[in-house]
Amino acid sequence: MAEVRTKFSDLFLSIEALIAEGDTVITRWTTTGTHRGQWTAPTGTVVPPTGKTITWTGITIARLSGGKIAEEWWEWDRLGIAQQLGAVPTPG
Repeated sequence: MAEVRTKFSDLFLSIEALIAEGDTVITRWTTTGTHRGQWTAPTGTVVPPTGKTITWTGITIARLSGGKIAEEWWEWDRLGIAQQLGAVPTPG
């Protein structure tokens, strides 16, 4: 997360949904930030800072144990980021 904060200043994360069941917590979120640091797209293309404000979404699943996060999985829209920064063409 520290690396993301250096590449996208003024980062804002909004929790869209939070579901807890047993030892599992699922969070669906949206993030907005201004691209201020070099970013590498999933294709390997390096994108210099553009100054663009972009938005992306993701889901985090955490397994808790003893009141702490024991395991955590993240899925977030890196392709959407790449498209918004011009590193990958948007279909259509």
